[in-house]
Amino acid sequence: SGGAGPAGGASSGPKVEEVD
Repeated sequence: SGGAGPAGGASSGPKVEEVD
């Protein structure tokens, strides 16, 4: 995680995070 999307690996951040 770490981007600016809802959830999903390298494209998440401000929302609920999944297992990268």
